[in-house]
Amino acid sequence: AGEHYQELTPNFLELLNSTPENIKLSSISLSLNKKAIFLPGIAKNREALLTFEEALEEISWIKNVDIPKSQLLQKENISFNIGIEVK
Repeated sequence: AGEHYQELTPNFLELLNSTPENIKLSSISLSLNKKAIFLPGIAKNREALLTFEEALEEISWIKNVDIPKSQLLQKENISFNIGIEVK
């Protein structure tokens, strides 16, 4: 039953530690079926959101980071919902 079990706590801690101060996450949602994580929150500005995207892309267990382009049109106080595909 535990054949595909992988401890998630270290991965979540790594994700949280890569979150810059000017990014506020409101929650973390995990979809085991889709092997995906969803991160809604607010970024202080566009640069902070792009920096966060780059930091997430550096994490070895993350396959793909998706930030809808429409969320990058705002300059400040950006509400976002990042989708992460897990390897």
